[in-house]
Amino acid sequence: MKLLLFLFMITSPVFAGQVPCEPSSEPIEAKVMAEEILKTFKVSHWSASSDDIEDSPCKGKVPTLEEMKRANNKLLDSPKVEKREIVGAEFENESEQMLRMFDLLVQKRRFSGEGYILPNQKDYSHLTKGSCKKVRCALNQLFGESYSENAMYLLSQYELNVSPVGLGNDKTKKFSDKELKSIHQSVADLPKSLFPIRIAKSFRRSSLSNGNTLGNATIMLFEGITKYNHNEKTGICTHEFAHNFSDRGKLDESPDWLNISGWIDNGGKWERDSSRNHTFVSKYAMANPGEDFAESVVAYRYNPDALRAASPEKYDFIKELVFKGREYTEGNEKSCQGQTLLEVQMEATLNKDAREFERENSEFKYDQSLAGCSKELLKRFDGRRDDDLKKCLSRIYRNKMLEQNWDKISSEFKYPEKAKELIDENFFEMDLDIGDDFLDKKIREVDVELLKAEEDSKKELVKTMNLYRKYTKETSAKDFCENDIVRFGYQKFKSLERAMDPMFLYQNRSTIDERVRTACNRVFRTMDDLKREVKLSDIL
Repeated sequence: MKLLLFLFMITSPVFAGQVPCEPSSEPIEAKVMAEEILKTFKVSHWSASSDDIEDSPCKGKVPTLEEMKRANNKLLDSPKVEKREIVGAEFENESEQMLRMFDLLVQKRRFSGEGYILPNQKDYSHLTKGSCKKVRCALNQLFGESYSENAMYLLSQYELNVSPVGLGNDKTKKFSDKELKSIHQSVADLPKSLFPIRIAKSFRRSSLSNGNTLGNATIMLFEGITKYNHNEKTGICTHEFAHNFSDRGKLDESPDWLNISGWIDNGGKWERDSSRNHTFVSKYAMANPGEDFAESVVAYRYNPDALRAASPEKYDFIKELVFKGREYTEGNEKSCQGQTLLEVQMEATLNKDAREFERENSEFKYDQSLAGCSKELLKRFDGRRDDDLKKCLSRIYRNKMLEQNWDKISSEFKYPEKAKELIDENFFEMDLDIGDDFLDKKIREVDVELLKAEEDSKKELVKTMNLYRKYTKETSAKDFCENDIVRFGYQKFKSLERAMDPMFLYQNRSTIDERVRTACNRVFRTMDDLKREVKLSDIL
């Protein structure tokens, strides 16, 4: 676990522009400049001071409660579900996205994400007693209006889960209003394309004091943060986000990063080349490569001159592999969000050969190359027709297009190997000219395969029904369907795994269970129905 251990803050930050120097006709080398800075000022424990954060360009706007409410209202536009029960709370005519909010904010999970649901959930039926049948009403009772709107906003906009319940314990509590403001400030100051870190990433507030530890990369903040001001808490949040940004491509463990500061792994203990101490932007950065990286990201965002003076190589590494070319120095205030110049140039290069790519990839394969669209494929299998699958297929073919044309754009990068890894993970945003006709054709072919998978699976299901009806020990048709057929019916739909992630399919087997349940209940209404043989036409 990477711990954010801040001893104290020295108020004199490092600024390249304040270095006294003699006039010279020769440019000062970066190393010499950094050494001059270190002689003139003490290196701060933090890489960016409160003033650095306050005065940095491209400051994002913290949304008001009313603005969050308006954004959250858009969750109501998703398809409605007539009835849904989640940990005892019963909702009626509620949108799918609102139900997702309640599920992720309230249902206990072992880890961040949509899966990993724990057994023995607390019963929340009291939240929907009487006329309270909507998610907003239930969450307002549980958290209070302001906190529930903050939680839904951060989850829907950034996939950050600040619930003290979902991944919490008896030592987890709600963030204060001031702490929530700092979280909002941190995410607003960063490019939105850096999120989500992962789906429903937990962001928790512990009630414990953990010595001098303020937070960790899981992400959890401790009681010690209360003594810091808004800007400092913003920097703490950004530091912890930076650890998670690094995890995308193991950036802080890459040889390129380790070599910049001379990090050496000596039997599990990190040591550094003391001759390169000038490359660190803060004292805490000297702890290990992970803290070096996180502190450098904070400096890049809020104190870029200090980072560039200390280590131009670190500046370039983070510029390329975290911020995708976006800079926060004077004169770059117009490029705070959206595509970077690097992405625009890559996009233009690749789009020259878009039609040729479509011709080369006209053949369709229903296989594991589509696994990244497991969620969308399962929704399609369940009969929900929306644009989600088209968007996902577009990402898959975009990556394939990048793969096939990598040699045309690799020269844009100083660190091409790491850039390639990040491109494979959909890190770079490009609007490639993969035509709608091309994607619509792929979707039609997906639908054919899903229909075939269903027919093949139901043939196997019929065999199971005809076998189990002869030997069941159940005394009602409903119990027969539930205990003999639904219980094992999932196994008959294994053909779906050819194009879906098996673990995702297993974790979301309720969709298949419901199809099996419906088919069985249609055929077997009474115990007398178990006497006759089932035909495929009975369940299609």
